[in-house]
Amino acid sequence: MIRLTPHFTLAELKTLRANVQPSSPLAGQIRHEGEILADLSHAGVVLLFDRGADADGRPYLVLEHVDGFALRDVLAKKRPVAPTSALAIA
Repeated sequence: MIRLTPHFTLAELKTLRANVQPSSPLAGQIRHEGEILADLSHAGVVLLFDRGADADGRPYLVLEHVDGFALRDVLAKKRPVAPTSALAIA
């Protein structure tokens, strides 16, 4: 007997806030990031699962979820970050 079990992959959705126009420079940066990630395959770079635009034309990226902490949280707690700590994060 073969038993199939569901497989779930955690992902992150990167998109624009509703008040940011699809023609904004930030939207262009997200599109460009998607183009770059589509061509990359490296253990140190998150996987791009999908990219596109919503009904209003705002770009989105569906990215591999990576466990860890956000750099913004580190910077909010301690600035400046010591060089040795910065190297450990990188």
